[in-house]
Amino acid sequence: MGRRDRARPDHVDALTGFCSARRRNAGYHPRQCRRPFDSRRERGSMNWQLIVAGARTAVFGMLFLAGTASAELRIMNDQGGEVSSYLRTFYEMRASGERIIIDGPCLSACTLLTGIVPRDHVCVTNRAVLGFHAASYYNDVSRSLMPTRAGTRLVMRLYPPEIRAWINRHGGLTPQLMTMRGRDLAAFYPPCD
Repeated sequence: MGRRDRARPDHVDALTGFCSARRRNAGYHPRQCRRPFDSRRERGSMNWQLIVAGARTAVFGMLFLAGTASAELRIMNDQGGEVSSYLRTFYEMRASGERIIIDGPCLSACTLLTGIVPRDHVCVTNRAVLGFHAASYYNDVSRSLMPTRAGTRLVMRLYPPEIRAWINRHGGLTPQLMTMRGRDLAAFYPPCD
């Protein structure tokens, strides 16, 4: 009997997924007995899955809004997500000629629209905010976001020259969020009608 089996009664083992003696004797394969996400690798994998799922949800939410707003997308509170999902969405929007209304925070990967969607297809409200920061990736070992210089260089190349200049005038991309709003934002995009 394993250490985990001695520590808990059989009914608890069955609920937690630990391999109880009864389950082992019933012919369960050891992988069927272990607790879900038992290893660090699986927990890290799950974290990536959650990040990707969140990004997909944001993108699908944007697409849903675009479909209901007759060729326009209203961004109201987009926290960003996986860069590739946003790139795909914004390139599709550029190809379709859809208009984007920034009506609230557009942060992180959401700001990539500045380098993809033509300026004359974007307008801003008085609630619009663009939020920029250095690129990062999720480190499974430390279980935290880690900045990446190569990713940050790539993201900077995607922004138009005027946005890059504004970012550089404000100290460059760092892990801390830097926001553009008001007059600065109005210099790049017209107000919405």
